[in-house]
Amino acid sequence: MAKIGFFSLFIFLTVLYSFEIKKVELTDSFEIFLYVYPFEGESYIKLGEGLLRNKDDWKKIKGLNKLPYPMKGIALKIPFDLLKGEVKAKILKEFYKNDKYEYNGIYHTCKRETLWHIALWFTGDGKNYKKLKEANNLLSYEIEENQEIFIPMELLFSELKSYLPEKPKVVVTKEMVQEQKVKEETKINDIQKEGEILEFTEDKNFAIYKLKKGEALYSAVVVRFTGIDEVQEVINLAMEIARISGIEDVTKIPANSPIKIPREYLLPKYLPLDDPKRQEWENKEKLIQETYKPVYAPELKGVYIILDAGHGGSDTGAISGGVWESTYTYDIYNRLYNLLKEKTEAEVIPLVQDRKAKFKVIERDKLPQHRSHIILTEPPEKLSDAQRGVNLRWKLSNKIYTNLINKGIEKSKIVFISIHADALHPSIRGATFYIPGANYMKAITGKEAIEGESQSKKLSKEIAKVFLNKNISLHPYEAIREKIIRYKNSWLPAVLKMNLIPTKVLIEIVNLNNAEDRKALEIKEFRKNLAEGIFEGIVSYFHKNNNKKLE
Repeated sequence: MAKIGFFSLFIFLTVLYSFEIKKVELTDSFEIFLYVYPFEGESYIKLGEGLLRNKDDWKKIKGLNKLPYPMKGIALKIPFDLLKGEVKAKILKEFYKNDKYEYNGIYHTCKRETLWHIALWFTGDGKNYKKLKEANNLLSYEIEENQEIFIPMELLFSELKSYLPEKPKVVVTKEMVQEQKVKEETKINDIQKEGEILEFTEDKNFAIYKLKKGEALYSAVVVRFTGIDEVQEVINLAMEIARISGIEDVTKIPANSPIKIPREYLLPKYLPLDDPKRQEWENKEKLIQETYKPVYAPELKGVYIILDAGHGGSDTGAISGGVWESTYTYDIYNRLYNLLKEKTEAEVIPLVQDRKAKFKVIERDKLPQHRSHIILTEPPEKLSDAQRGVNLRWKLSNKIYTNLINKGIEKSKIVFISIHADALHPSIRGATFYIPGANYMKAITGKEAIEGESQSKKLSKEIAKVFLNKNISLHPYEAIREKIIRYKNSWLPAVLKMNLIPTKVLIEIVNLNNAEDRKALEIKEFRKNLAEGIFEGIVSYFHKNNNKKLE
């Protein structure tokens, strides 16, 4: 039998003082054996009392080793399944050194064992292999070497559970929550009352901003004043602004240094008051506010919610630090779907589905990657092409919307929610809400487009307010946006632009390039919080008390 791995250790338990554990062997036939050296004068009975689950199994050990009594210097071979639970736990912990022990279970890195063997060793019952398949959302029972398999805490045998760390305790004081709200209170409102932030050169071709202590050129200037937040474009524009401003090292800019920003890059709200673009923006914002009309639907009765999870199938979406956008947004999508189905009277219409797990929520932190999503057209289609997947989404949404309108459903009670995760400059943390800017819409235009932007903005604000109350971060500048800005171009995602549904929001739940956001996304409680935040925001939007003007 070939040895796949072994190690040497001592078990520091009183009953085991007389036995030195030499090694553990995993054979090609996936059997684990423990080898121990007895000290002089020890017996099989003593071995049974110290190491074996059933002390009378010493007879089996005697028969297996074919020795009349334990002899000093000759290792005794003991099958893993006969050992005490605490000995098994120690062996597994030491033998599989790459396994990660979290409060909710073990993330096991496979050697070449089968799912049945993993279930046998870690849970005490090989029949639990089906539960492991389900917990990991596997398409088949076949697993590969170095594949990570999650073993939920509730399946582990009791002695192994003792090695799991305690669940992290997050202490959030009232002062911390209030401080967070104060910091982020301007993120929801697009019309910021910040006073005269910028000065302009005499020819008005450049805006001047004096950098404050602790601020960075990337976020405090480029992202804030231009709306650009894509990684490379932020870097490029920061370098251009540094050159214009006479700055040699962007990492060592003294406080109060004057930063020159080309006027052509500024968002309209930062332009001079007499600038036609600023005035056009202000007039439109006023119109958006005045156009909003409250919609009342107790328990969401009569409301139709079309849900979408971005990407899926062979299209993973953004990837950062090993985290796939499609995997984690689908989890939040599932959680939201189930909340709406269980707690409201809304009709929930999903656009995509995992063909194996369907809408079941996997209760674990780090999720297994998978590509089994389909779009629920007639017949359903595998998501194998990114562009086709986007087009099928808005076409399917339009078909659903048209059918509902033909049945006499009020358009104000039809809502579209699409869940994504962004990949922006790493200095940015938090959620961003994209709504259908009337100037960028194609499916609907004119007054209907203005109404759509107004209602969508209100819905986004309700969700954003709940996020803040739940201490979920928002994009630090312009959390609600009516367009995507890239360099000197702007556009609207096709799933919004081509969508007939007036009230619609695309939610970028986190920035995957931000380490804190990415780490949070791998915690199930955070994802649960996000789903509940979206859910509560939708309920609030349709609440009878939500009859204030759009501010």
